[in-house]
Amino acid sequence: MPEAFRKVHKGPVTLRRHSLIGAGFVVLPGVQLCFGSATGAMTLVRKNVEECAVVCGNHPRQLPLKRRRALLEQLEAALRRG
Repeated sequence: MPEAFRKVHKGPVTLRRHSLIGAGFVVLPGVQLCFGSATGAMTLVRKNVEECAVVCGNHPRQLPLKRRRALLEQLEAALRRG
């Protein structure tokens, strides 16, 4: 196929600290997974994922955050103490 018809997009994919990715997930170019975010298995990530957000599905939906941010901050403090 000629290069003009491929519509290939390039861009960096950024994984911040404590971001988790599920098995078989697909991420498009230019997407950032922010601090403490998590994606479920087989998730198609087309947009940036917010801090401490949990998304899953082919049309990603954000799950309730609950206390995830507080737990991650406690983990960070424990890691700093050694």
